[in-house]
Amino acid sequence: MKSNKKPTYQELERQIAELKSERKQDYKELFDNSTISIWNEDFTRVFEEIERLRKLEITNIKKYLKKNPDVLFSLIQKLKINSVNSATLKLFKAENNQDFFHNLQSTFGHGADKVFAKLIIAIWKKKKTFTSEVNYKTLKGDEFEALFSIRIPQTLLEQKTVPVTIQSISALRAAESAKKESILKLQQAQKLGKMGSWEWEWDTDTAYWSNEMYEIYGVKKGEFKPTSNNVRDLIFPEDRDKVQSIIKKLFNDDAMEAFEFRIVKSNNEIRYLSILGIEIIEGKAFGVTQDITDRKIKEHDLDEAQTLAKVGSWLFTLETQNIVWSRAMFHIWGFKISQGAPSYETLITRVHPDDLGLWEDSVQKAITLGIPYDIEHRICLPDGTHKLVRGVCQPVLSPNGMVVSLKGTGQDITEQKLIDTELINAKEKAEKSKNHLNNIINNIGDPVFVKDDQSKLLIVNDAFCEVFSLKREDVIGKTLAEDASYANGVDFLKVDKQLIRDGIESLNEESLTIRDGEPQRVSTRKTRFTDTDGNNFIVGVIHDITERFKTENAIKEAKERAEENEERFRILMFNLEAGVIVHAPDTSVVQYNHRASEILDVDESFLIGKFPSNVGLKFVNPDSSLLPIEEYPVNKIANSKEPIKDQIAGLIGADKDDIKWLTINGFPVLN
Repeated sequence: MKSNKKPTYQELERQIAELKSERKQDYKELFDNSTISIWNEDFTRVFEEIERLRKLEITNIKKYLKKNPDVLFSLIQKLKINSVNSATLKLFKAENNQDFFHNLQSTFGHGADKVFAKLIIAIWKKKKTFTSEVNYKTLKGDEFEALFSIRIPQTLLEQKTVPVTIQSISALRAAESAKKESILKLQQAQKLGKMGSWEWEWDTDTAYWSNEMYEIYGVKKGEFKPTSNNVRDLIFPEDRDKVQSIIKKLFNDDAMEAFEFRIVKSNNEIRYLSILGIEIIEGKAFGVTQDITDRKIKEHDLDEAQTLAKVGSWLFTLETQNIVWSRAMFHIWGFKISQGAPSYETLITRVHPDDLGLWEDSVQKAITLGIPYDIEHRICLPDGTHKLVRGVCQPVLSPNGMVVSLKGTGQDITEQKLIDTELINAKEKAEKSKNHLNNIINNIGDPVFVKDDQSKLLIVNDAFCEVFSLKREDVIGKTLAEDASYANGVDFLKVDKQLIRDGIESLNEESLTIRDGEPQRVSTRKTRFTDTDGNNFIVGVIHDITERFKTENAIKEAKERAEENEERFRILMFNLEAGVIVHAPDTSVVQYNHRASEILDVDESFLIGKFPSNVGLKFVNPDSSLLPIEEYPVNKIANSKEPIKDQIAGLIGADKDDIKWLTINGFPVLN
């Protein structure tokens, strides 16, 4: 039953006091525990002065304060700070309250007085709140931008304790600066095409797209409404969950990074897009989208090129049955480049019979099901040579998912497999016995070594010591960088560190000089070996290719000398006063100088490709009798393979009867 007894006056006072105490305690906890800087200020004297100014019938307070800065300064002096919370001390890098209040005047940055003037104007106009950006300085002298917020007191009681919040916005300013820079770059990028900007308000699911966005998505402006559902329908099915997950993070105010996804245009073409950045401003998402399909294709081609080093590549188009091979493919399979890429039927005749089933099954699955393959198989060349080939194939699909072509690589791994087998055997036996390993590697003709994870040599074989003219006891425990040139040492130590880090086998060809000896050209294959205790080692094989390298350089130099001699001969021939004619082995004319055309009285290009018998010229003996064609000077040299010297012969032109007497010298150029 509810009591109707009214509380006494003393009880009401006690209840009011308790409520005030609880409210005061709640406020103190909120004040002390806030992560935002809060200043508790007393505005009583400021309001008193403002009321005094009102009596002066000031029509424009802004102009008045500007004209009377001493009044503004007086108002600032009348403001009293009751207390500040711990977040304020932290923001201004003050050690304690005493330190902060003692240095209070040094905390106001450039333009702070103008912000205070705006606050006075807001109070004058009886605004209820005031917010502004202002520059402050920490007690260490670091200036920062902050957001100054105050609820303007409406009663005398409120004037005594006015909470003022100060929140640093330096990070926000940095973000805004980065945004402006991004927008500038975006505008420049949009001029180059394939980049669009957009806005999206998720509460109403309304969006604005730039014209480039419609081009990127392959839809028409005015016909397509960019709602979230319509855009989702254009996203590649496998990427929809990914995009949806990123949108959820956006709703949770999580950090947003650039991400990529695929879309399917109305013509079934698949395009790759990247959202470069998203920023949320006043309930709207602003972003930039770029079509990166061309870049993706180039990246893919680049990856292929790097993977296909010293490997042949090929392309097979299903519709035309056309096969395109790189030069290396012809060498691997033993076909002549001049005959073009072989047909599929011809190709399978060189696949080893025991591997033909694997080959045909892999190819058929690639064509019919779009399944890529990576297989090893043997091939048999007509000369009896057997090779081990690694075949890699990647089907190329049309927008509707049908296989339109196959592309891939072929690599001759015969020698690599032999070396790999030797290395694998060496590793397995190294775990059982170090002495047994030494016996194995010493029977390998190429230099073999084992290093620890600091590149120090643990094991070297006899071939290693012989090639580099080093004693085993002089290199064990060293990196070999001590004995190599500085550049060599830096290079192979760098390769060793990378191998220990990622475990990717390396194959390098380089020039190496040990202890000021003769430079050697070597090919080094290194692989990482990890034992059962988790220790990493480097196992390597070195192949001395110095002679091959010298031979290649010698051939190059010989070719250059031949070209130089040919140029000298050409210059000499064209500057001789005597006529010079050069004939091919079949006696047709391939070259002659200007003087020869004058003597023969023909145009400079007339004789090229002609035979002596069909140019309309006749040779005669000193007695003016006609020379038989087989006795013509060039025919005589071609038949006898002997030179002629100072032969006297007459020459009768095609339309002339007079004889021009010549002294003829000639010689054959034999292989």
